[in-house]
Amino acid sequence: MKDFNYNQLVSFVQVAQDLNISTAAKHLNKNRATITEHIESFEFELGHKLFNRSSRQIELTPLGNRILKPSTLLTAQIFTWQNTIKTVCPDASKVTLRMAYDAVVPKEMIKNLIRYAHSKEMEIEFIKIGSNVSVELLDKNIVDLIIAPSDDNEEKLSTNEWRILGFMPYRFYAHKDFFDSQYVMLSELVHHTQILPQAYLNKTKDQKFIFTPNNKIINDLELLECALSEKMGWAFLPTHIGAEKWENIVEFESNLGREGFVTPILARWRAGEEVLITPILDYFEE
Repeated sequence: MKDFNYNQLVSFVQVAQDLNISTAAKHLNKNRATITEHIESFEFELGHKLFNRSSRQIELTPLGNRILKPSTLLTAQIFTWQNTIKTVCPDASKVTLRMAYDAVVPKEMIKNLIRYAHSKEMEIEFIKIGSNVSVELLDKNIVDLIIAPSDDNEEKLSTNEWRILGFMPYRFYAHKDFFDSQYVMLSELVHHTQILPQAYLNKTKDQKFIFTPNNKIINDLELLECALSEKMGWAFLPTHIGAEKWENIVEFESNLGREGFVTPILARWRAGEEVLITPILDYFEE
């Protein structure tokens, strides 16, 4: 069994007590979808069902009944520990969390997090770092949390914990007169220059975003807009940049299709330190 997290355990205990996901969500001050995700993730990690569900009712499975008591005791112990820490170390909740984020992550996501942190009196430093923020920043204790697009290789090799926060779709963009039609074959794409934004500074790790060896980096969005307007090439960009709003720039389709061009945005943190960043993870879950 893989490691489960505290939120999954709390949600299991609350649902087991209420035998109703909506009621449990109200008691935990979370939405129903979040509680459902916690339960399903917990069951996946265990490899067994904890609840039998029907359209009318929910009940514990034999395994659910068996682990309910120790789960309840464990959550109570953790709650007691958290209160003890707050009592003995009243400034513990004021620990400054250092968060690094990839420049390609939607800025509105970071702005909303800043507002949330301020409303909760959380001490967080927001550190913008260039493309492909490295998990080495966690290993060297330079930051406590990283928010960045997924890197499949790093997830497989890293001992750090991670969670998907959302998804970032990508599309193709060019000047409206750059191609002869709005539908372009890959064979034609490779014969034109692909302009790479900041997201692709590390060409070795970003091969899935690069479609032709005929490419060049312009990692300033204003200059990238200028290059597209001057028909210097085409670009593959995250949709939140809003390139279709630039003058004479349009989205075009290719035979590669549009489905699948979605990159998960992950939160990464050091194993065993989830308590420190739980408020941030809770915010994204809500």
